[in-house]
Amino acid sequence: MTVNQEPKKPYKIFIDIVKKLKEDKLYLSSLIITLLFIGISSYNGVKNVVELYNEDNNIKVNNPNDVDNTSLTTDIDISNYIGIYSKEISLESPIKLNSTCTISSYKYIYQINSNKKITKYLSNECLGTIKIWNDELKETIIKEARYLTANNINYLFANNSMREVGGNNYTKDESLDTIKVTELPKEIEVYFYNDNVVLLSNTNLAIIKNSLVNFELTKDYQNKGGNLEKLVYKVSDKDQFNFIVFSNNEEVNCYESSKEEKPLYTIYQITYDAKTDTFSNPKTLITRDRTTTCNTFDEDVKSISS
Repeated sequence: MTVNQEPKKPYKIFIDIVKKLKEDKLYLSSLIITLLFIGISSYNGVKNVVELYNEDNNIKVNNPNDVDNTSLTTDIDISNYIGIYSKEISLESPIKLNSTCTISSYKYIYQINSNKKITKYLSNECLGTIKIWNDELKETIIKEARYLTANNINYLFANNSMREVGGNNYTKDESLDTIKVTELPKEIEVYFYNDNVVLLSNTNLAIIKNSLVNFELTKDYQNKGGNLEKLVYKVSDKDQFNFIVFSNNEEVNCYESSKEEKPLYTIYQITYDAKTDTFSNPKTLITRDRTTTCNTFDEDVKSISS
C-alpha cells in the first residue's frame, strides 16, 4: 500500500533552509557565491541588451548638464551620415533690408564630410550662402551612452535625417551636390549670436531666431526726414548698434540758421544681451532739434559710426 506524503508547505521549506544555513557553514558559503554569480550575470546581460538596442536603433542620449561626460575623437564611423542636410524656415513676417533685398525665408544647411568635418551654413536667395561655423564631429559618451557632437551641439541621426538635440530637424537634401560660399550683397551684414541671426543694412536692423522676428528697427522706429544714405551702424568690436532716426519730415539733415526748437533727430543705441538672448531696449544717446548746427550733426554722425 502506497502512502501519499503531504507536500511541504512553503514556509516549512524556508524554515528548513534557514536551519540548514545555521548548521552548515559550507552550505551558507555556497549559497552566497551562487546568488552573487546569478546577480552579476543578470546585470551584464541586461546591460549588453540595452547597449545592443541603442546601437541597432541608433539611439543617442544627450544630457548637457551631466558633468561626467567624456569626449572621444578617434575610431568613429560616420559613413552612414555623410551628406548635406537642410531645413527651410519661413519668417512670421518678411524683412526688407533694402530696395532689392527682402527676406521671407531662408535655409539652414549642414554638410558632413568623410573627414569627419561638419559645417553649418545659412542660405537665402538674396543673401547667398554664408558659413556659420565649421568643426569636427566627435563621439561623446555620457554614462555609457554614445552620441555625436560638434560646436557644443549634440546630434541624433535616423534614416536620411538628423536632429539638433533641443533644436531643428533636418532632412537629406538631394538637390544640393556641393555648397559654395558667396559674398554678401553690398551694404548688408550678417552676424550670428548663439541661435540668433542679426541682419544689418544701411536702413534696417533685425534679429531673428528660426521663424521669429524678435526685433525689426523700421517697424518700431520709422525714419521721417533727413537724406542720409546710412542710418544704422555697428559699433566696432562690440555687440552694439547705433542708429539715427529723423523726425523733421524734410530731406534735410541740419539747419544752419534755424531758430525753431522742433525735433530734428534722435540717436539710439541697442545692444545684444547674452543673458536674454536678444536685443536690450534701445537707449537714447542724443536728441537734437532744428537749432542744431551742421557742424554738430557731422560730429554726431562721426561718433555713432566709429
